[in-house]
Amino acid sequence: MADGPTPETRFQAWGEAVYGLTRDVPGQNPIHGLVVLFQISDANREWASWYYFNTDLVPDIELLGSTHEVLAEGHKSGSHFVAKKPMRVDELCGTGGAGSVPFRRAVIQKGHQHFGNDVTELSLFIHAAPGMTSQISVDDLPTTRPLHLNIKRIGDASALDDLKIVFGWVTSTQIYEKFNFMWPYHNSHEKLKSFEQTLTTGSSWVMRQ
Repeated sequence: MADGPTPETRFQAWGEAVYGLTRDVPGQNPIHGLVVLFQISDANREWASWYYFNTDLVPDIELLGSTHEVLAEGHKSGSHFVAKKPMRVDELCGTGGAGSVPFRRAVIQKGHQHFGNDVTELSLFIHAAPGMTSQISVDDLPTTRPLHLNIKRIGDASALDDLKIVFGWVTSTQIYEKFNFMWPYHNSHEKLKSFEQTLTTGSSWVMRQ
């Protein structure tokens, strides 16, 4: 195994958790947002990196004091995808070079149901470069197909049933780990809760070891 991820074109996407955020505004309808936590691993499962998608309304919601709900948690299976150009597992949102930003414009929508009622499949389309446009063309995508995130539903999770097409952003934590080191904690209650804690403290999304 190399000392770090090497550029490749074949990867797997692993859905980890879906959080629903709500902020009650006196005299107005509640403001809702969605955060989806996922991982990208190379096809050989040697390295993996963490990412999250958030809907456009999430930045408008005060995380400190907001109400959050776990809608889905833990992957059902990984799905394969192919990058248009070789990249590392931590470069889905760019190379991290001078002038680059660790986020990309994205769209998420409800996918096809392959695993039964206990799983939500989300299809994630990611732009190749950041931008405010709501239009997505095939040539502007960094992969040859959307990322399919198969995540186990928690309880009712009815907020996901009406999900159609939602615009937002994908952000990289800019952290990668050896897959065989990470795997004992992969999808564990403790590791996911470390991410969820950021929703209640208002801190930035950072991997906590």
